[in-house]
Amino acid sequence: MNKLLVKISYPRINQEYEMFIPINKTVAKILMLVQKAISELNVDFIPIRKDAVLVKKSTGEVLPMTEIIKNTSIEQGDSLILL
Repeated sequence: MNKLLVKISYPRINQEYEMFIPINKTVAKILMLVQKAISELNVDFIPIRKDAVLVKKSTGEVLPMTEIIKNTSIEQGDSLILL
């Protein structure tokens, strides 16, 4: 499978989303795609932040921006936090 289904929490707007993310992209690219998707799903203006990070909820691990998703500890069904 070339995608993972994950839950992404965005505490800034108190929302949680389930998304499929491709495993062959970097964390930085996924972060931009996730922010764009959240921005489009909301009626309120939500800016795309360059200083945002993804954190694995179960461990508190900040995912390295340059790492490809398949080389991280993210697994199917994991919960991530967008900070």
